[in-house]
Amino acid sequence: MPGAGGRRRHHARTRAHDRHCRPARRVHRRRAGLARPHRAGVERARNQVCGFPALTEERRFVSRGGLKLQAALDAFDLHPTGWRCADFGCSTGGFTDCLLQARAAKVFAVDTGYGVLDWKLRNDPRVVVMERTNALHTDPPPELVAAGLAHLVVVDLSWTRQQHALPACRRWLASDGLIVTLIKPHYEHDSGARARRGVLEDQVARDVVEGVCARICAMGFSVDGLVESPIRGGKGKSTGNREYLALVRVDPRAGASGN
Repeated sequence: MPGAGGRRRHHARTRAHDRHCRPARRVHRRRAGLARPHRAGVERARNQVCGFPALTEERRFVSRGGLKLQAALDAFDLHPTGWRCADFGCSTGGFTDCLLQARAAKVFAVDTGYGVLDWKLRNDPRVVVMERTNALHTDPPPELVAAGLAHLVVVDLSWTRQQHALPACRRWLASDGLIVTLIKPHYEHDSGARARRGVLEDQVARDVVEGVCARICAMGFSVDGLVESPIRGGKGKSTGNREYLALVRVDPRAGASGN
């Protein structure tokens, strides 16, 4: 909204967004051809805000996680219109936001934290907020069970390996349901052969992901697709560890006992 003197104030949606925006705001004033500034010139001048993140593709979702899931939906040709979904490790809600923008009917947003989910999503009637809830040890709520369980479970869990996350997904899934899970090689890696700041070499990360996919299949699932995240795990697009998104489903040949 305009502030004193006609200046336009940009309000961040969250504190994290504000911290992200503040260093990037650079205001340039063009005098519209005036030889010297005066009141009329100032009123006619146009303020041009450059580098404001809310206007970029990165701010299409409430967090960068939405870009990761959108890349997976595109790569795997998934269209969750009308689907019942669960978001394990929803945090701010990037994955949840992506699903809603893809017209999911309902998203059960599960996270151990409290008060982290973006206010917009918290007030969306399609979102069932399940805070202070560990998805690994929680059965699907009665509402979801009565509806026939989830068509899609999306997973973005920190400090958790796929071998622990996927059995929990199985409990929430309909018989023909799908899983899109974010594989973080730095959480799956055993040997500790990391570069500075805990970042794995690219080839090491790829080798780790290959091993993770093999273990997923040994657990009674099938990996039907794999795509690299368009952004890395750090705060910048080009910093941090490489991450991958896998399209997983329960392998019917394994039966219900595979885990």
